[in-house]
Amino acid sequence: MIRALWQSSVILKGLMALSGLAMVGFLVGHLAGNLLIFLGKEAINNYAAKLHEMPAVLWCVRIGLLGALVVHVLSAITLTRRNRQSRSQSYAVKHAMGSSLASRQMAVTGTLVLLYIIYHLAHFTLKWTHPEFQHNPGDVHGMIVASFGHPLLTLSYVLAMVMVGFHLHHGIQSAFESLGFYHSFYTPLVRKAAMSLAMVLVVGFSSVPLAVYFGFIS
Repeated sequence: MIRALWQSSVILKGLMALSGLAMVGFLVGHLAGNLLIFLGKEAINNYAAKLHEMPAVLWCVRIGLLGALVVHVLSAITLTRRNRQSRSQSYAVKHAMGSSLASRQMAVTGTLVLLYIIYHLAHFTLKWTHPEFQHNPGDVHGMIVASFGHPLLTLSYVLAMVMVGFHLHHGIQSAFESLGFYHSFYTPLVRKAAMSLAMVLVVGFSSVPLAVYFGFIS
């Protein structure tokens, strides 16, 4: 049954769309939490402490996000392979000429975003890349300040956010189209909303490392 469903490109597109939108929703909430650092050390540390006081909820979110990520990546890989196998060379050229830069580079930006997610988890969640943070895991403010005092790390995070923005700009509007929400009036509004949300997320997430690096947060 599951194998039969996985053979349907329509279902795969729907799964990729729903899993992508779920992760976008998480990003909005995650950004709201991150921006608490501008209210001071206590605000961001208390927020992190309250999250860890609800382990059941925290692990449900983590497992849900992991599941969404796996479904999203596997769906994208499967659909990409099928598209490459089914279209002729002439169709591929025509498609590339008519598609946007963001659309043509979805696989590239998606791969870069995936690599960023892996590093971000190893950095702030698992603390594998920065084991010194394991000595005081409750000091989220201290970890952020220590991390983004390094120019290379700050630059890499900002560039990663730009890649996220490119991916979301096209991905959000494609998700709605895959779910059947396509209309001559509403679709342009969805595209504008997707661009606006992508810009808000890029600027919002980038503001934290930049503020730390330039000394506004210390």
